[in-house]
Amino acid sequence: MRLLLIEDEYRLAENVAQALREAGFAVDHAADGVSGSHFAEQNIYCRRVEVELAARRAVERYPARFSLDL
Repeated sequence: MRLLLIEDEYRLAENVAQALREAGFAVDHAADGVSGSHFAEQNIYCRRVEVELAARRAVERYPARFSLDL
């Protein structure tokens, strides 16, 4: 399965891409939405992975796991 990873934080993108590759996925990385759109227009991807969006959804869904006492 080929995935498109859209993430502007380079180190985070590299770590996520490496983990996905180790799990058996083919991964292309776009550093911004514009590049991501160009990649996506090729219609070769099974899924698109946006790290920030996925993290935001996790925090919204499981707030107690991510709460910070400041």
